Amino acid sequence: REPYSVITDQSPPTIQAQCAQCKQATELRTCLHCDKALCADCRTKHHLSQKKEVDESLRKSMTTVNDLINLGQALNISRNTRIETYKVMKTKVSTHSQDLIHSIQEEEQRYQKQIDEHIQSETSKIPITEQEVQHLQKHKAAISQVTDTYEHENNQMILTKMHKDYMNMTPVWTAKIESEAGRLNPKREEV
Repeated sequence: REPYSVITDQSPPTIQAQCAQCKQATELRTCLHCDKALCADCRTKHHLSQKKEVDESLRKSMTTVNDLINLGQALNISRNTRIETYKVMKTKVSTHSQDLIHSIQEEEQRYQKQIDEHIQSETSKIPITEQEVQHLQKHKAAISQVTDTYEHENNQMILTKMHKDYMNMTPVWTAKIESEAGRLNPKREEV
């Protein structure tokens, strides 16, 4: 109301002149809207026209503001709904991740146990295989000795007797070698 406090029913002062609107000579006042000198009737019509325009503008502004307020409130309601949904999702993700971690830890323990069992099994086989290799080394030494003796013997009678003894011993040696070969079978090592 402050900028309008100097305006009264008697201001601006009247003048005698021709109305800018209806052209009638009478008492006129200058319109504070359009700065034209208007008679009382033309000022009233002009005022009503301006009032209608201002009222419409204010109504549109109020409608726009109310629509924006409603939109803002609706947006915040939607945001709050999404926030609650996100909180539920966050809880579910946390729970699911804990379940996954627990499941992974159980799998890890299961695999670690299996690996430990394989290590123990492989470790227990090493001394047995070393023992088999020692037996095979003895067989190799015996075969080398027989071969060396057989190759360096010139007496045919001795060679014939050696041949007979060797042929009698061959099934025993072969059985022992095949038995040890069975225990050293790489196919049995497949995991």
